[in-house]
Formats: sequence, C-alpha cells, structure tokens
Amino acid sequence: MANSTNQLSQSKCKVVDVLQRPFSARTGEEKMALVKSPVPRPPMESLKSLYRLEGKEMSRKFNVSAYENQWLCGSTELNRLFCWPCLLFRSAGEKSVWSKDGFNDINHLSAASKTHASSKDHINNSFALMTYGQWRIDEALDRCRQVTRVKHNEEVSKNRAGMKTLIEVTCLLGTHGLAFRGHDEKETSTNRGNYKDICSLVAVKDPSFREFVDNKIFSGTSSTIQNELIECIGKYMLDVISKEVAEADFSAVMMDESPDSGRLSQLSCALRYVKSDGTPVERMVGLIDVSKDKTAAALAEQVSVIAASFALSDDKLVAQTYDGCPTMAGDKHGVQRLVKEKFSKAGFIHCRAHVLNLVLLHSCSNNKKTARFFNTVSSLAAFFSQSSKRNAKLKDFMESKIPSVCKTKWSYNSRLIKIVELNYEAICACLAEIYIEQANFDADTVTTARGLHGFLMEFDTIFLLKVFVEIFAQTDVLYQVLQSKELDILCCVESVKKCETAIRDLLDEACFERIFREAKSTAGGEKVDVDVFRTLYDAVLKKVLDELERRFKDLGDYEYIGLLDNTKFTSNRLSFPTKLVKNLVKHHDFEEAKLTNELTVLYSRDEFKGLSVRQIVRLIIEKNLVRPFSETLKLAKLILTIPSTTASVERSFSILRRIKNYLRSTTGQERLFYLMLMAVESELLMDISKNPKFFDDVIDQFAKKNRRINLMYK
Repeated sequence: MANSTNQLSQSKCKVVDVLQRPFSARTGEEKMALVKSPVPRPPMESLKSLYRLEGKEMSRKFNVSAYENQWLCGSTELNRLFCWPCLLFRSAGEKSVWSKDGFNDINHLSAASKTHASSKDHINNSFALMTYGQWRIDEALDRCRQVTRVKHNEEVSKNRAGMKTLIEVTCLLGTHGLAFRGHDEKETSTNRGNYKDICSLVAVKDPSFREFVDNKIFSGTSSTIQNELIECIGKYMLDVISKEVAEADFSAVMMDESPDSGRLSQLSCALRYVKSDGTPVERMVGLIDVSKDKTAAALAEQVSVIAASFALSDDKLVAQTYDGCPTMAGDKHGVQRLVKEKFSKAGFIHCRAHVLNLVLLHSCSNNKKTARFFNTVSSLAAFFSQSSKRNAKLKDFMESKIPSVCKTKWSYNSRLIKIVELNYEAICACLAEIYIEQANFDADTVTTARGLHGFLMEFDTIFLLKVFVEIFAQTDVLYQVLQSKELDILCCVESVKKCETAIRDLLDEACFERIFREAKSTAGGEKVDVDVFRTLYDAVLKKVLDELERRFKDLGDYEYIGLLDNTKFTSNRLSFPTKLVKNLVKHHDFEEAKLTNELTVLYSRDEFKGLSVRQIVRLIIEKNLVRPFSETLKLAKLILTIPSTTASVERSFSILRRIKNYLRSTTGQERLFYLMLMAVESELLMDISKNPKFFDDVIDQFAKKNRRINLMYK
C-alpha cells in the first residue's frame, strides 16, 4: 500500500495520471490507494471564460466554491474540470466530457454540473466509488491471480528442471555417438535403450526427477520427445555455428560423399573458418542424400544453398574442396567451374591429405584389370578381418595382421598392398589349407577361400602387386610431405615433381623387365605374353602421372601461404618474398604496400619468431595489435581458412556409422543429421552446454509446440 501511495504522490497531476493509466488497468492495491486519496481540487486560477455585457467584453473566473459538488475535480496541467467518480469508473463506451476531455466553459458550469449530476452514468459511477472496497472483489481476484501465478511458476520450475535432465541425457548420448534405443525394434524390460536406462538411473537418485518422468500426462522418455530434443539441440548448435560464421572474415566449403548403411550416397557439408578468438574450426552444417543426382550442377547447387544459409558473400567464400567416390571426383572440374561463376574468390583446392586417394581411384577405375585387382584385394582383407576364426588361422602362417580397408584412406590401401606382397606365400598357404580342411569351416568360407586363392595365384595379381608396391614406395613419401608441410607450398610442389619424376623413371624398360622377372619368379613356369603386360604396365603408370599432374596443377596458386611459414622468417628478413605477396594480391583483395611493411616488421621482431600461423593470430588479438597488423591478421585468417590439412568431415564417418548401426531403419534424414552433428561436433556441444542459458534456450525452443506440461513462466 505504501509503495502504491508513493507512486501516486510522485505524479505531477493525478487527473493526467488516471487518464494515461486508467483505473481498470491498475492492481487492487493501487486502486484502493487511489480511491482513498484526496480528490484533486486545485484553485484553477487560469481557468476562465469570456462573455459580453452591455457591449463590453468581460471574463468570468473559476470559483473554488464550485467544489461544493463533491464529485468535481480539476487539472491545472490540462486546465480542465472533471468528474472524479466518472474519471475512475467510466465504462469503455462512455464518452462524457467530464471523464474524457474535461469541461472548461465557466459561463455554463452551474447548468452543466446539474445536468451531469443527474445523469445515469454519474450516479452509477458515484455508487461504484462510494462502495469500492467494501466487498474487496478486485483485491480478492488480484490475490487469486497472484497465488495462481506463483503456483504455476513453481510447477514450471520443476518441469524445466526435469527437462534439463532430459537434455543432459540427450547430450551425453549424442556426444558419444551412442544409441538412444535398444538394438531391437521391440522394446523389452531388459533392453529399453540407453536413453530410458540413464533416465531411470537418475530417477533413483533424484525423487523430483522420478516424479517428473512418472508423469502420465507427459512422457519425457518417449521416442517422440527424444527426437524433438535432438532436433532442438541440433538447431541450437546450428544457430551457434551461424553466429561464428557471421563473425569470421573468410570461410571455405568442404564436401565429402560416402554411402551410408542403406547404400545411399550421403553428401556431408562442412564449413571451415577462423573464430573471433583466432581458432580455426571445421563445422558440419549439412547432410544431403545425393543418390539420385551426383551431377556437377546438383553439387554446385548444394554449395549455393549452404552459402545462402550462412550468408556467405563472394568475398567471404575463399575456397572449395570436394572428396569422395569416383563419381563425385569425375564431376569436380564442373563443380569448381559452376561455383567459381557465383563466387569468384572461391579457389579450388584438394585436401592434400586425401588427394592421393583420387589419383589411385582414377588410375584404377578406367582399367578393368586394376579395378578387379583392388576390389579383390579389399575382399581378401575383409575375408580375414570379419571372422575371428579365419583371422586366428591366418596367425598360424604370418605374424603381421592384414589391415582392414578404408576406401578414402590412401595409407590403408598402401599398407594392405605391401603386407599382401610381403606375405604372399603365407597368405596363399593359409587360403589353401582353409579350403582343403572343409570340415572346419562353413561352405561360404571354403568357397570364398578357393576363389581368393585362385585370384592370388594368377600372374596378373602377382604382377600388379609388384607394380603397385613400386608406385606406393614413391607416393608414400609424397603423402608424408603433404601431411607435414602444408604451409610450405613450394616444398609441396617440389615433392610432387619429385614423385612424378620417380614414377616416370619406372617407365624405363629396365624397370619393367625387373618387375616382370620378379613376378615370373614368384608365379613359377606359367607362360604369359610380355607385350600384354608391358601395355598394362605403361597404362597404369601413365594414368597415375596424368592424375598427379591434373590434381596438383593449381597448387602453385597458393604459394602465398609461405608468407607466414615460421621456418623462413630469417631468410625472408634478408630477402623479402615479394613474389609471394604478388601471388596473394593476384587472387585476393589486400593492401599490398601495408602488408609488405607489416610483414617486414613481423620478420624482424623476436616476438613472432618461431610462431605458427595460429599463434600469430592469437598474439595479434591478445596484445591488441589488430590495427598495426590488420593485413597480416587478415592473411593469417585466410591461410587458416584454406583446407590444407586432413578434413574433419572424413573423421566424422566412423562415428556416423556407429550411430546408423544403432538407429532404427525408419530413422528420418533430418534426425540423422542432427545426431551426426551432435556426435561430430561433440566439443562444441560440450562447450555450449556449460552455459546455463543453453538449457533455457533449448527448453524455450521445445516449448514452442503445444505441450501437455507448463514450461513457460508467467
């Protein structure tokens, strides 16, 4: 009551206050304070009316005696007279001058006041004023609303606490790539799924959560709620990624195609950029089924969709890279061209850790013999790795283990070929014993072993084993250089040239004769046509050379990356790399003179000596050196944005397969993406979940749909 009275006393004019904030809009306490407060009856010295008497103009002033009418009140601010009961209790349709605009005709005040005092509205409003508070209806309603609101908010607090636990369980399973439900479609008492089991465990320790999950109105452990929570968390993560991308100076789009468990081609999309704190990240932003259309136009359209979704302008999208199956690889140049038409700054670069895969795939896919060779060798690896019994049998013949094959990992193919060639006789002996000892193995194993043994005994197989061992001996060296020298583009270019030269030397007749002779020695006395295998030999080597040249021909466009190679700061100080600066300015918008001066200072300062590109970015930001080194910071962020190292999208699929294996076959595409996002971007999810606002925002998102429980405060 005291607070309400104070609020009234602070008002300059009580009449104006009521006009601006009607009586009906106030709380019960405020209404009672207003009713009990004195009626405003100021002198109204400025209120007067003119009239003519015997040809002279006269004025009549307001006389305070008029306040004998207890209902009359005045406003010096408006210079008008009002009816206090009507001012407070007027109905919505009431249009009396005494309660809306005010009365100011002093000449007719007496007659007008008598007329108003006898009106039905005035009598009704006067009665309301005189009897207000005797039954305390408004006050009772006010208290009832307050009690209801408090009770509602208490219920909301409990419900939101329960929802927070459900979100925590969802995040836990999502970040670890674990199944939400059981392996079987039908739920049993012993196999209810990880989600329900964890919720049950928490409920044992937390009675309030037990009450929440036992609520029959809202089943928080149902599959529908699980899916919706996954969706809400996924959308929140995408919002966070969108904000990070908006703050970044540059971005690169990365796409990778891989078949899922249903043999459908899934195109995973990622963006690489540098966060505001100088940390380079790669974020998953999409998963698209491209089984029906893998054309260059379709893939380029997906790039445009991603760019539009994250507001990537022509200047901001600075790189594009694609990896995956041969079908996608065949469209690469078309995709690159179409994307470059829309985003002129989006240079095309392979993830150099993967590019050798494409060289291999192309060198094999266009030749039936080499394609059959690699497919069957892969089957050999699967034959032993997928059976513990067969694998145990192999251990009786050789110490090393045949590695499983990953189609997108060059190192695995290389290691497999080397191990098979090195242990050729042992593997053949093992396969022979398996199909000879038919009683110890099932029919399928015996049949497969016989076929693989026959394949290994063919001269074509022995010859190609020898050939690819020679090729891998050169490409493995290049692979290591590309992995470790991503900033030294000149070194990478030189290594590519050395690899090309070494493989070109293999075309020499003496090299062929040596390899052919070794194959003949291993195969025994089988007669073969030398010319046929000379043609095959030349075709394989020339295809590898063509692919190396085509895939790496644009690598020189990125020489500017070497400007921040810390191993060359000393030499750059002595001889400034003007050529590299020219290379940069040719492809991107930089102030050449300012960048040259900044780099000159950077090369000469001990503070920058030995720092990586990422460390340079952090030093500039932490030491507030953005203004003096603005162009250098821009260059560093550009270099970090270029996808020159192993793509995170490649690593994601090991987790993605785990998720797919546990999900129901009816899982929707959208839910699959959100699950993948939670698993792949587990670090991001764990980081944002540390903020309490994360849970409130996810619950608010969840509450946008009509729910059977109250989740929003009043």
